[in-house]
Amino acid sequence: MIKKIPKKYYKFFYFGFLCLIIFVIGYRFVSMLTIPDSSFNFEKKDTSRIYPFFPITQKFSASENNLNQIKIILKNINLQVSDKITLELNNESCNETIAKMDITNTSWRFPIFDRFSFPAISDSRGKTYCLKITYFTKNADIKKSDYPEVSLDSQMLFIQPFENTRPNFNKKASSLVMRPAYTNGGILANLTTLKNRISQDKPLFLKNNYLVTLFISFLTLTFLLLLFIISHHSNKK
Repeated sequence: MIKKIPKKYYKFFYFGFLCLIIFVIGYRFVSMLTIPDSSFNFEKKDTSRIYPFFPITQKFSASENNLNQIKIILKNINLQVSDKITLELNNESCNETIAKMDITNTSWRFPIFDRFSFPAISDSRGKTYCLKITYFTKNADIKKSDYPEVSLDSQMLFIQPFENTRPNFNKKASSLVMRPAYTNGGILANLTTLKNRISQDKPLFLKNNYLVTLFISFLTLTFLLLLFIISHHSNKK
């Protein structure tokens, strides 16, 4: 029989749980941290359906080395067990696969955008790549309104418009709403780049080391406040 934890130990349990949450959030943040290309707009303005088995492609040019992620907005995702959306990073001709990822009905999806991550391409600067998105389904009766959708931007931001391979598709002069992202080779390098980017066009007290100090101070005060609340709540019990 498991003994009941004495109330005087509650605060240690809460403290440990708080530390675990902070660690998980911090680890999740730094492990997924990339430096997005800020020159690309990330605002949804239109959508296009992804018809089953007819890929949508978008060519783009990498502005930096170490391309390792593409952030893209997908909508109306209601996949069945046998369904999937395949994301592929191909060469400029779209005929050679460099990286691939499947989105299924059990895949974790982010609330704002999907992250297509892959091993960093060290010499990607200036090279043209082709992102291919394909929807696969075994449901022959699926309605068009239930097809997944991609977000589009009518202002051309890439080297050429997106392509939909479905026959008789009414082409639009649009680009996919997507954002290439890069890594600088490590967590510290990425954090330094992020700090420098945030510091741009900011007053002195929000730049560089001042920004780091402010961030650490905020986290410390938040942590101490939560610790005080937990300790006070446990003592009242």
